[in-house]
Amino acid sequence: MAFNSTRNLIIALADAIEAHKHAYNSGDAGILRRDVRVGNVILRYNGTEGLLIDRDLCKPLDAVSRRRRDRAGTWQFMAAALLQNPQKPHELQDDLESFLHVLTWSAVRCCPSNLSALERGTYLRLIFDETIDTDDGTTGGLHKGNHLGHGRYLPARRGEGFQFSVSSPLLDLLKAFSGGFVARYQNPPTDEARKQFTELKAHAEAASPIMWKYLPTHPVQVYDREREALNTSDWTLSTLRSYAEGQHGAWPTDDAASRGQQHGRQGPEDQRHA
Repeated sequence: MAFNSTRNLIIALADAIEAHKHAYNSGDAGILRRDVRVGNVILRYNGTEGLLIDRDLCKPLDAVSRRRRDRAGTWQFMAAALLQNPQKPHELQDDLESFLHVLTWSAVRCCPSNLSALERGTYLRLIFDETIDTDDGTTGGLHKGNHLGHGRYLPARRGEGFQFSVSSPLLDLLKAFSGGFVARYQNPPTDEARKQFTELKAHAEAASPIMWKYLPTHPVQVYDREREALNTSDWTLSTLRSYAEGQHGAWPTDDAASRGQQHGRQGPEDQRHA
């Protein structure tokens, strides 16, 4: 993906999510994209507007839910849940997760950072290219899902944290964006944990509103809030828009995609599945 600044990359992705949202919310049957990838999120000629193109694999939600073994998309950007289970119906959350993978893959591959070429290539292969051949077919996404569920989705370096070479809100955005998918790859709270939470909530509400304000950090509350946020595109879109608008820090204007970062590795566009 070519971009003349990381802020414009974020704007393009937000515009693409907004287009996806309109398609999903239109008519009686929401339209799922099913192939969100680098190649179909593009910047217009002015470099400040994004488009979501290529509708070859779009399908109404009810048609997708009726079919089995209908996994579709470009491997690197497919949701881990789909890669792990070819029979899983494609859902809105899967498309939203693909936008996260598009952003992360583009940023890590194209933006200079403190990763060496070997470290960068290893990370991209581990998270985005993993395949496992079985008697029943090809699966993948184990590292992608595990890293998301444990909050370790982004690259890591021993002795120093992962950093982009140019200071910007990009790393914080990636942390916030990927954090919204943590609960998707965690085990849900047990019945006992929910019972304890309900009792705690009732006690706090009865005792004092001041006590209740501390409960939003309770694991059950966090899990439910994160899963609910992915029921629509609103959280994903508002998160990207808030960063693009500079609410979390100023963006540089000259941190274009680095051609040097992109060399030496084949792009993913030939690994499309339908």
